[in-house]
Amino acid sequence: MQAVATTADIRTTSGLDTCGAVVAHNTSRADLETRIQEDPFVAEGVVSADILEIAPARVDERLAFLKT
Repeated sequence: MQAVATTADIRTTSGLDTCGAVVAHNTSRADLETRIQEDPFVAEGVVSADILEIAPARVDERLAFLKT
């Protein structure tokens, strides 16, 4: 995800035995899809990625950037 981080505001979360999440902001869906497909873990079939678009009505103040 380093390539995504250079052009988008990225937040990540994961655990050792769970799935992870990436929150992308200030990027187009097309650019995000391209960059995800270029991720080495996705390209090699180690992980799969789904994109879920959200429009939060309320957020913690640390995530206020998502409402813009």
